[in-house]
Amino acid sequence: MLNCSGILNRRVLSTVLKNLVCLILVLVGIVSIEAQTKTSGIVTIYTSVPENLMNEIAPLFAKARPGYSLKVYRSGTPDIMAKLEAEAKSGKINADVVWVAETTSAEDLKDLNLLRPYTSSEATNIPAQLKDAAGYYYGSRLINMVLAYNTLKVKEPKSWNAMLDPAYRGKVGIPSPANSGSALYALGSIVNRADMGWKFIEAVRANGGVQLKNNSDAVQKVASGEIFLAIALDYQVKNFRDSGSPISYAVPEEGLVMVVSPVALLKGSPNPKGGEIFLEYVLSKDCQEFMSASQSVVPVRTDVTPPRGVPSLETLKAMQSDAVFIKKNKGALVEHFVSIMTK
Repeated sequence: MLNCSGILNRRVLSTVLKNLVCLILVLVGIVSIEAQTKTSGIVTIYTSVPENLMNEIAPLFAKARPGYSLKVYRSGTPDIMAKLEAEAKSGKINADVVWVAETTSAEDLKDLNLLRPYTSSEATNIPAQLKDAAGYYYGSRLINMVLAYNTLKVKEPKSWNAMLDPAYRGKVGIPSPANSGSALYALGSIVNRADMGWKFIEAVRANGGVQLKNNSDAVQKVASGEIFLAIALDYQVKNFRDSGSPISYAVPEEGLVMVVSPVALLKGSPNPKGGEIFLEYVLSKDCQEFMSASQSVVPVRTDVTPPRGVPSLETLKAMQSDAVFIKKNKGALVEHFVSIMTK
């Protein structure tokens, strides 16, 4: 006679073993996926750098670092700061990297304990004054606030005081520091000079000067002839000029305003390793050469020679900027500027 009970038990045992093996394989797969997401996958970045730059960098990064892709949230620096502070209060940071226009914002994030230090393998090629001594952030590019002018309306100006010329009354503008980190840095640098100060901003307003939305707005209005002179970013002006628009820029005799654009890693991010990979890529020689050639920005690496028409760090004629002053007085600078320009 057949022992049905024994056969049944063996079948049950076989089924249990098969199910157990399947469960083990599933668990191994989950662990493998989790491990992979820690060393690859999506890198999320909050940034205020130009949209066209991020659109170009994203596929280049994915190609240069297989297994990684970039998810970009782009807005003005003040919005980026507010977003990160709100996430910190909620207890969940959703980005891995932050990349903004100027260093006072990075210092603010550092003070809020939202950044984590990191020693970049590329750091030896970046001068000390362009990076945080403890590795909390690194200068990624140099952008310069210069005097943009419409070449059909204005001869090349020599000084910032060209904005006070009655011949250009009602045709001069300054981008709002409330919407742009680089504009804030320029404003702080100008008003902190003894020979310019707030009296310069007041004189610009008295000459019909207007508050412009942001740097892009300033360049577009100068290129169209709606505004003849404006404070603007050099590389944005160059891009318009090279495309045939009647716009150029001058480096005033007082000097331009040199702005260091920092990139940093966020503490408690979802993909910390991915963030490190992206930061290293931005600081790499390949990416620095690309940004200089494609965006006309000044590279931060000493071993990268900018293309013709783009200045190097050594040749920049920059006015003295006090980052500590600007950081301490951000709110007051914006408030006073708006009060003057809306009189």
